[in-house]
Amino acid sequence: MQKKTPKPHRPSARSTRRRRPDPLKRSRAPIYLLLVLVLAMAFFYYLVNWGPLAYRRHTVSDLPYHDLFIPKAQEYGLSPYLVAGVIQQESAFKPMAESPVGARGLMQVMPDTGRYIARKRGLDFDPDDLYQPETNIDYGCWYLSYLMKRFDGVIPTVLAAYNAGPNITQKWLEDPEYSKDGRTLYRIPYGETDRYVVKVMGYMEDFREKSNTSDQ
Repeated sequence: MQKKTPKPHRPSARSTRRRRPDPLKRSRAPIYLLLVLVLAMAFFYYLVNWGPLAYRRHTVSDLPYHDLFIPKAQEYGLSPYLVAGVIQQESAFKPMAESPVGARGLMQVMPDTGRYIARKRGLDFDPDDLYQPETNIDYGCWYLSYLMKRFDGVIPTVLAAYNAGPNITQKWLEDPEYSKDGRTLYRIPYGETDRYVVKVMGYMEDFREKSNTSDQ
């Protein structure tokens, strides 16, 4: 019996036909690109105007709540650049900010600290008042002024105390591993506090430089 030779497989006309590019997809590509560009520009605008980069384009008199913190800084004998730097680092000028440990408002005043300040000044105190910009800035500036007197006006030491607390800062100053003169911290053992001091000092210099440049 003669074997049949299998016929070679021939691709059908449908499978050999080239797919034509979808003109609708082609027309959508520029739209997608434009959408991505618009979103990127919107995000950058947010960063510069309200986000973490906003402070870089401002003098202190351009900042939110400058009408509150500049007079309070003067009242308590503080540099407005220092107060602005603290506010920038603590809350980025958001009055309703609250930390995981309960610090509140623009200058992130702890309720216990606010209670202590109110008692020292003979004032009534409600922790919710710390969300009010005027009260928060008043209490924050009072506390900074208190720390300036306690730590001889050494700003990095004052900032360390504002972040970590005055008692622990005093212990560091008394330890030769961290301070050689009892006034200046040459090393801060808390990484968070060390970064805090560096950032606030940087913000202070940025605000000072911007403000001095705008006055020229």
